Amino acid sequence: MTILSYGQQWIKTYCDTGGYGGVFAVETYDKGFLIGGSANTGTKNSILYKTDVNGKVLWQRIIGTSGSNTNIQAICTAPDGGCAIVGEISTSNSLNEAFLLKLNACGEMEWSKRFHVSASIISNHICLMKDGGFVFNLGENANDLVYSGWVYRCDEFGNFVWTIHLSYLPKNLFVDDSDNVIVTGYHFSQFDFYHGQDNTLIPYNSVKILKLDSIGKTLLSGDQTDYQNLGAQTIPAPGGNYLTCGSDAGNSNNYDLHLFLWDYKGSLIRNIALIDPSYTNSPVDMIIGSDSNYIVLAMHIGNNSLNYNMKIMKISNDTIESSSAPFNFGFNVYPSTLRATSDGKYIISGSVKNGNSDIGIYAAKINSSLQLDTFYSAKYSYDYLCNNIQDTGTILLDNAPEKNLAINEQKEMNQTFSIYPDPARDFISLSYSGLSDSRVQFSLYNILGVNVISSGYSADKNGNLNQQIGLQGIPSGCYIVELVQGNKRLLKKVMIEK
Repeated sequence: MTILSYGQQWIKTYCDTGGYGGVFAVETYDKGFLIGGSANTGTKNSILYKTDVNGKVLWQRIIGTSGSNTNIQAICTAPDGGCAIVGEISTSNSLNEAFLLKLNACGEMEWSKRFHVSASIISNHICLMKDGGFVFNLGENANDLVYSGWVYRCDEFGNFVWTIHLSYLPKNLFVDDSDNVIVTGYHFSQFDFYHGQDNTLIPYNSVKILKLDSIGKTLLSGDQTDYQNLGAQTIPAPGGNYLTCGSDAGNSNNYDLHLFLWDYKGSLIRNIALIDPSYTNSPVDMIIGSDSNYIVLAMHIGNNSLNYNMKIMKISNDTIESSSAPFNFGFNVYPSTLRATSDGKYIISGSVKNGNSDIGIYAAKINSSLQLDTFYSAKYSYDYLCNNIQDTGTILLDNAPEKNLAINEQKEMNQTFSIYPDPARDFISLSYSGLSDSRVQFSLYNILGVNVISSGYSADKNGNLNQQIGLQGIPSGCYIVELVQGNKRLLKKVMIEK
């Protein structure tokens, strides 16, 4: 463990010999931090540290299950001083589960959820919504070639409000000031360059962005289909635009950092590349900095593919600054997250590496000049929301309620909601049961998210709705039918062919 001396640069490592890798670090209500990591060998569980402003551990919690590998993957703080954590449970029979966990400010479990997924969970992020609920994504990897994923919206108690399935990998999330959810991801496919010759399949990636409102309706969708592009994170840019940090893979898997600028409709304005022929720079995270510029955290690899270091850059006016040399904060550290702190600075997390193995959790505090900060000498009061906190403890997820959310719940919902004919021509008939006697709002959206029909209907006394809707003047194409009643929202696709 690092020995503190005030004026010393703010770098901390944890679990030096425990086989843990760093997953996240985020500031808490009392100016301290929650720092988490997961084990890829040995103990097969995850660990969460609550620290003071200088990274000194105040308490810690082991998060796990009996006999399974539990990997925490993302965190966000809650208004009550607690936090919500999402992650993966890998069982011995190769059935994967995701979990959602809410802790209070003292590190005690308030509630937890578990649900089955159809493939390995490879990417995950979670954000707080204005009503105190959460939105998070799960990326699924079926066989290293087939990527897909989900976006989930839940209330403050973990009850799911809506879900959206994506045919590509959702890599990251961002919630803007209007409570809109911006999803960044990429699609993987193989491209037959020579049309039919067996040995000419090459990987092909495309950057995807998606903007959803707080009820899950699509506001914009963008796609950059250039060869081998990967998306990492998207945040709002001036003029109603959006900026995505990403990368492409050149020869020998050398990655060049890219910035993709989109307009408010999701159309690509320009693709800005930072090419360094001597090094690989692959973005990991991006946030809006304290001076309203953008701060990018990237993985920096030298001439040795096992020589990992962090690189942090500032972007001003869509131009990368301070990029002539890497900012190396520690040798062989693989970066994971970048977060702003209340003092206008930043906390970075990562994994200390020995070759390809994780051997410790890494955290560093960076000042507004993008240099290592120093430890604070001022006295702070920590964990004032708690008394007599246990220094250590274990949180078991064995008894968390289980759901097959990605399959069963969606099927149950669809069993009560049907549309026919599909494809439709002159009309569609809606059939839905299980409603209350309040009004039901019907909307029909085209593929661009434009509302082309909107009307209100009432269910009968038994809670059934049967309604025929004319399609005069509606052109051929793919459409989304939306039914909203109270906090219940159902979506279904329908084809119209004239």
